[in-house]
Amino acid sequence: MQDTLERRITRARQPQHHKQTAPGGVFYTERYHDDEIPTYLSEEEQQSLANLIGKKCRQRTKDNIEFALDIPLSLWRNYGIYGRVMFENGEAHYVAGQSYPDEIRTVREYILGK
Repeated sequence: MQDTLERRITRARQPQHHKQTAPGGVFYTERYHDDEIPTYLSEEEQQSLANLIGKKCRQRTKDNIEFALDIPLSLWRNYGIYGRVMFENGEAHYVAGQSYPDEIRTVREYILGK
């Protein structure tokens, strides 16, 4: 049991070589098929997402974002807007529907639990 958990955590922390993933899909897969995807965002993905949603924020907010991104994905609530955040080669991108600033703020608030 412990050995399996350690292997999963080690595998989750290794860089992923997938072209694109959306957190919305990652959250669904994490909950129902957890042996197929990582349980954490990689450090590169965490930093990229923190930079994307933390622009023009105070340092305290940026610190809170970095802390929140280190939480296992299985503990995050699944919001549809997460499906608009894409990772390509470890870099986070956001595909806006209508208002980019408003939607980035919404993603940031959901990640921070507001």
